[in-house]
Amino acid sequence: LVPVADAAFCLQPRETDRVRRHRAWIEAQHAAGCRVIALNVHPMFNDAETKSADWERAVRDTLAAVGARHPDVRWLFLPHDDRPNVSDLVLLKRLFGQFGAGRAYLVDEVMRADEIKSLVGACDGLVAGRMHLSIAALGQGVPVLGLAYQGKFEGLWRHFGLTEETLLAPKAFVTDPPFAQTRLAKFLGRFPVLAERIRAELPQVLDKAERNFA
Repeated sequence: LVPVADAAFCLQPRETDRVRRHRAWIEAQHAAGCRVIALNVHPMFNDAETKSADWERAVRDTLAAVGARHPDVRWLFLPHDDRPNVSDLVLLKRLFGQFGAGRAYLVDEVMRADEIKSLVGACDGLVAGRMHLSIAALGQGVPVLGLAYQGKFEGLWRHFGLTEETLLAPKAFVTDPPFAQTRLAKFLGRFPVLAERIRAELPQVLDKAERNFA
């Protein structure tokens, strides 16, 4: 068998007016010496694992606690799916309303996949459980903390030699908040090492992805 990677790696980022509009906030944060972390969470995390009324509050509290320890961090709430009942946007709007402006920004629309790839490529890191969103970031050398709840991230992570230190079970937000905070804080502290590793492996991964079309 010839090894391949997900064909989504071959998607090219596309610059549009709305990408530029949202990216202006990212650029302003960078100009102020801050790091921008894109965040994507969705209702299936809680439905599949925790089924807890406290899950959203626990996510918010974890972000606030880690942000207090890393005052240079800014959060970009980035939706990827707006299908009924599993909408990222509905959940992210609620979290953003609780989190407040200033250190966070809500992308208030679900853009096309190539536009999302362009926007996440401008960020310093990504925290997400959407596979194709993670691919969009990794394909541009952006480190990802994967919120893994279906066991489907391991193969993708192996392409880049990444370990479970860059994975976090979504239920940990509510079942073990100190662990979730520690793992997220460690992720923020390892950006240079992770980015270097991802970029070193990226040419091989892109080559494997292109074999889907051979």
